[in-house]
Amino acid sequence: MAHSNRIRRHWSFVILEVLLFVAAIVSVYLSESHEWATFLLVSIAATLLFVVLKLFEALPAAKELLVREDFASRIALAAGKYGVREYFNMQSAGDQALRNERTQREIKAARTMWLCANSGASYLDPAVYRHWQFVEQRLKDGAEFRVVLLDPYSKEKGFRNQINVGGESLDSKVNIANLIKLHNTYPGLEIRFVQYGMHATVFATERCLFFDPYHVGTVGDRIENRSFAMQIEPADPNEGVGLYRLFKGHFDTLWRSSMSFTEWAEKVRDALPPGLPHVKAR
Repeated sequence: MAHSNRIRRHWSFVILEVLLFVAAIVSVYLSESHEWATFLLVSIAATLLFVVLKLFEALPAAKELLVREDFASRIALAAGKYGVREYFNMQSAGDQALRNERTQREIKAARTMWLCANSGASYLDPAVYRHWQFVEQRLKDGAEFRVVLLDPYSKEKGFRNQINVGGESLDSKVNIANLIKLHNTYPGLEIRFVQYGMHATVFATERCLFFDPYHVGTVGDRIENRSFAMQIEPADPNEGVGLYRLFKGHFDTLWRSSMSFTEWAEKVRDALPPGLPHVKAR
């Protein structure tokens, strides 16, 4: 189903221009045949058609008045100007798989990666079996990966835990032992922690970013994390700023506000579970 008549409108103008050309040929024939009455009618029609075409050519806004678009087309056109290239309905298994596939493709091509997230488990935890194997290969190949995570002992994380895990003090998705191991193993991976402001997962490369918003809406007794995600590329719209710049700026703000892994480990030393590996200084 077509969501816009722009293509049909374009071809309609092409057909009118062809008809104008045909009318000119017919006028020549009629004049040579001395069929003046018919020649006059064809000439008037051709002149009117020529004037109409020139008016639409001189006034692009008038052409836009002929456009008919449905809701889906208006959203796509408006979002596309600001860099949105794909919308994923995260309540659909098919869209979830597509989002993961697109993310992994971008990881494979990335030289530098940036991530801000609550736990980062999808990208950093081998047990989740989603993106880590691709991230690990890029790190081995010399790529850089900057990560900002929400401090699992922060008030903001505590608020989410109170809602999401029945008042437990630590989200089970936060694998601190694994994070320490990765920090100690991969020099190209820099993990930092922030106290506030983690309102979305933003995973970015030089070419694009993936944006997943956070909220605290519950279904049953848990926060329902599946809402939507977007793949966004750099764009320079006529009004405002592109969404890549905006959401990459969200990461940059959190990065500037964060503390290093070693600083964080020292700060929360008394709260950490026993038996964890030592966090190597850098």
